[in-house]
Amino acid sequence: MSWRIFEKWFNAAPWKDAEYITDNRGEKFWIHWRDKFERAAELHVWYRGHWVGVINLLREEDSSGTLADIIVFERYKLRGLGHAMMQELVRWAKENEFKEIWGFISPHDGSTTEELREWYKRQGFEVYEANPGNYQIFLELGNNGK
Repeated sequence: MSWRIFEKWFNAAPWKDAEYITDNRGEKFWIHWRDKFERAAELHVWYRGHWVGVINLLREEDSSGTLADIIVFERYKLRGLGHAMMQELVRWAKENEFKEIWGFISPHDGSTTEELREWYKRQGFEVYEANPGNYQIFLELGNNGK
């Protein structure tokens, strides 16, 4: 049996010592941080050999991080995967000495501004109106990122 089939049928780890996050059903989703450039990183998430989500984070010169994207494919929504991905992002950002994470709310794929505002609040972010109808998110990680 090829490893690819084994990985798909049994949700086997894609490589030795692979790290994972879990959804609200306790299923493992395999993760990998990939540094795109020295100022940006991506968290890729796989399940049964398929890519199911990603977070993009940009490092600013002041050691803050700009959340550029968080995507969970439709089939995997409502399983707490976005929450688990965000927890991993915060853990990784602290480990890499980010002071804060911020970004803008941009609804897509059927989500609404109100849904996203509430979701980010549940993740611990401050949400405020930057200008009429446009919302920004902010999470302080600490003075030294730890």
